[in-house]
Amino acid sequence: MVDRVWIAGGFGQYLDIERAVMIRLLPGRRGGVRIMADSRETHKNEKVREIEEKLADLKGRWPAHSVPPSMWQQLEKLESELEEVKK
Repeated sequence: MVDRVWIAGGFGQYLDIERAVMIRLLPGRRGGVRIMADSRETHKNEKVREIEEKLADLKGRWPAHSVPPSMWQQLEKLESELEEVKK
């Protein structure tokens, strides 16, 4: 019995897992097989979450007026990182 299926590379990156199971290209959960997502996607989601938490923290400390330049720089850096990771 198959325990894990790893789909990598360009094929794995763009493969719709649910549809692949539906057309029986991949085994489904009915057979006790657990399909694992690509670790790159998991890492990407964790990185997005981490950056979003940093942004929320920064915005929570944002003063009502007279924002220091360092905070603006931090905001711009985090927003560009988030945009880059989401690509």
